[in-house]
Amino acid sequence: MARLRSYLNPLGTRTVDLTVRAVTLPWLIDTGANISAVSESAARRMNLAVRDAGYEVVGTTGRTTATRIAVIDRLPLGGITLRNLVALVVPDAALRIRSPRADYQIAAILGYPALAQLGRFSIDPDGSVEIDRAAPPLRSGARLYMNRLTPVAEVEIAGRGGLLSLDTGANRTTLYARYAARFADRAPRWSRKRETALGLGGGQAGEVLVEPDLTIKAGAATITDHDVTIALDGDRTNPVLGNLGQSGLALAGRYTVDFRSMRLLLGAEGAQRNEVDASCRAGGPVRC
Repeated sequence: MARLRSYLNPLGTRTVDLTVRAVTLPWLIDTGANISAVSESAARRMNLAVRDAGYEVVGTTGRTTATRIAVIDRLPLGGITLRNLVALVVPDAALRIRSPRADYQIAAILGYPALAQLGRFSIDPDGSVEIDRAAPPLRSGARLYMNRLTPVAEVEIAGRGGLLSLDTGANRTTLYARYAARFADRAPRWSRKRETALGLGGGQAGEVLVEPDLTIKAGAATITDHDVTIALDGDRTNPVLGNLGQSGLALAGRYTVDFRSMRLLLGAEGAQRNEVDASCRAGGPVRC
């Protein structure tokens, strides 16, 4: 088992200090990133061999950024070492986030492919990160699926089943235009405001709707996130309803992601294991 200490950065997302080639940098823990990334200045500090690959990436704000690529030969995380980690090398300006919270420069991002190699990790409210490849696979919690390189969780919202992207790199939960279309009966509850969406490459201002109380059931756990924004523009046929970010994940206290059994557990494992065992004995819907 490996243990690390994460901390909240000025954006409200979780960061962990990792050392590559004697250079220690803050790495953002981001299941919503399809690939790990480092800024150009971070790549220079780590003396990485950077190659032109003709890649362009599109951020959550829709902006396109030209990138290059590098391979990190060794990335230690506590007692675990990831080897030959592919990372995009992104201009510093594209990773500089200017928000009402802070003006923050992201140095490095630990994306989904790297996090999946950990097998299973948990994050506690005090920032403790526990990586336990030897632990038995989770049997409880919400099921996870893959939407290309993005994990999505099977949840219930207002008693209706749906999918939310699991995005530990987002400081809050957000909803897509698909949610507005599918849950139009809740429209009388919504207000409207202007907001700037932040992401790779900068920000994009526009009008959004606001869901005052979003109750999400994930496995046996139920959380209620507040003042969740709903995008007005976007694909209204996409089955994914939005992003489950830090504002929602933190409500349960501890959360665990197990990429071996493809489960997301909100809260302590013991209490939910008892509920799973009861469902198994009763012949319930849980696969035992």
